[in-house]
Amino acid sequence: MISLFLTVRTKSKFVFAGPSKSTEILLRYIAPEQLPVKYGGLSKDGEFANTDVVT
Repeated sequence: MISLFLTVRTKSKFVFAGPSKSTEILLRYIAPEQLPVKYGGLSKDGEFANTDVVT
């Protein structure tokens, strides 16, 4: 329904990926070092819990 209001150029900027292909698609656009581990990358930044010790 929203696509009726978008131009072809704008539509071409969207990328859809199902769960089985999400890592593959993300790695096309984002370096593994920048992609969080939970999405198939190597970055562990921001993955701290309240129980983590501050040193």
